Amino acid sequence: ECCIKWFVFVGTLYQSVDAGTTNGIIDINTTLEDLIPADTNFTNASFETATETALGITLVSAYEAQQTMDTGITTAGGTVPTDRNHVPVANAGVDQNITTALIVTLNGSSSADSDFDFLTYSWNFVSKPNGSTAILLDTTTVNPTFTADINGTYILELIVHDGSIDSASDAVTVTATEPSAGTLDTNFGTNGLVSTDFTHKIISVVDIFVDLNNSIYTFAQTYDGYDSRLIDSNITYLLVTKYTASGDLDETFGNSGLSQIELLTNKHKIYDVLMLDSGKFLITGSYITEFFVARFNRDASLDTTFGVNGYVQTNVRGNVTADNYSPSVSADMIGARSIKLQSDGKIIVGGSSYINGQLVNGSWIPGKYAFAIVRYFEDGSIDTTFGVDGIVTTDIPSNDVGGSIFDIEIQSDDKIIAGGGYSDIANGYNEYFTVVRYLPNGSLDTSFATDGIYSGWRRDAVVKSIFLQEDGKILIVGPNSVSYTYSNIITKLNSDGSRDNSFGSSGTIDTGFYNSKDIVFHDNKIIINGFVSSGLESYVLKRFNQDGSLDIAFENFGVITSQYNIAKFAIQLDNKIITISGSERDSNSSVVRLSRYYN
Repeated sequence: ECCIKWFVFVGTLYQSVDAGTTNGIIDINTTLEDLIPADTNFTNASFETATETALGITLVSAYEAQQTMDTGITTAGGTVPTDRNHVPVANAGVDQNITTALIVTLNGSSSADSDFDFLTYSWNFVSKPNGSTAILLDTTTVNPTFTADINGTYILELIVHDGSIDSASDAVTVTATEPSAGTLDTNFGTNGLVSTDFTHKIISVVDIFVDLNNSIYTFAQTYDGYDSRLIDSNITYLLVTKYTASGDLDETFGNSGLSQIELLTNKHKIYDVLMLDSGKFLITGSYITEFFVARFNRDASLDTTFGVNGYVQTNVRGNVTADNYSPSVSADMIGARSIKLQSDGKIIVGGSSYINGQLVNGSWIPGKYAFAIVRYFEDGSIDTTFGVDGIVTTDIPSNDVGGSIFDIEIQSDDKIIAGGGYSDIANGYNEYFTVVRYLPNGSLDTSFATDGIYSGWRRDAVVKSIFLQEDGKILIVGPNSVSYTYSNIITKLNSDGSRDNSFGSSGTIDTGFYNSKDIVFHDNKIIINGFVSSGLESYVLKRFNQDGSLDIAFENFGVITSQYNIAKFAIQLDNKIITISGSERDSNSSVVRLSRYYN
């Protein structure tokens, strides 16, 4: 711009009538040589100011200078030439108000040249919000683009050139703001929703993950036929789907974004998935009454370096026979439910086992379920230094019919937090919220709660999900019944297993809905999913503040509602929430839906 103005300055000197001029004409060479040092930086913005001060003039745009010259010629009785080149006019388009993280398209098509000369374009940023790394692409085109990566004001300018003369610059302002939390991200899929039809019926949506590139992976268990739980000959599959950050199926993965993995038998049930930093992933679940773990490569093929041809199965049930079924042993009760890694890469799997019934002093002690944890090395072999031969079982009270782990988390010191519940005969088979902490070697951590075990009585209460905060506090969520009305509760524990009384009422809040399977503490907010029994939009996400109060800044007074069951959700790196819903369409097919919300 400095050079443009300098050119204009030279062209308009004859208009100046100043000391030292003859007939209105400055001796340009003499004046410039006398006033401008030889080492002057002509690209420095201060050059213009210094020149204006030295020569007693004001530098103006080429267009303004031409208008001034034309006026001067006309005033002096002359005729303005009609065959000369006119200065083009840049038009950077109208100011824009957009959503943060959107791609912005600029528009210089209204730029003009009265001589109808061919125009070239030059765009650049004048200013960006502090911290923005936005890059302007295609800067010499009519419609360059950039991504408004953070909130704030972006100012850009356009200069056009007609082959001889540059125009004055024209600026456009783009203001980026974040939509309110809880609203759908309409840039994802179609108005924030992605639907994928499958030829299989979905048994269950297992999990959803977002990697460092914001690619989305979903996991579901499927089967051919009407119900593989009843027809032994049916085949069950792990269905892995990969989507791009925008919600399109990733054509480079599997078969156009879908990988279908046939499991060993239809009795293998998947309950949890763990994505590894390498891009590989582990799955865990039950096989009849055993734990099973399998590892897959990045492309969803079985990792045959793990276990036996990619699989490991571990008997944790004891020697169950028809003589010691008391209560009846259920394959749905025995097996793995959660899988995590310790800092050394060892694999921790938690679930339930069965302790055999036995005669004690002539009295029959019935069999019962118990918390069970197994530790494996990275190659799938059992770590026999953990517990007894790699297995830890915990029988919590003496009068119970059994307990089960539904979720586990690993602390930064490798201590293991296991959450679940147990039923107590003495209290009418009521279930207890239960959290157990183990030392890294599998022994109970007696510094936690009461001898390593926290039990909070709630009718039909079971811990379904755990989240460890960075400050060491523990969030647990699960169903609870008051006067036979079911609802989920969240309890916050201190790192020593005591209740955090600054949270809700005595450390607990009632969420007002039930069937929660996920809880996340993110950006000092607690987010959980669940179900309410009335109305078409019966599935919800709720966000709470740290103290347990509802965060009314989140969508509809802290609540997102959906007509689709929100089975699981994940938080992207850009803070947005991705949810996954699975619904059966008929006996032979199903639809899986993803939704993305601002957070």
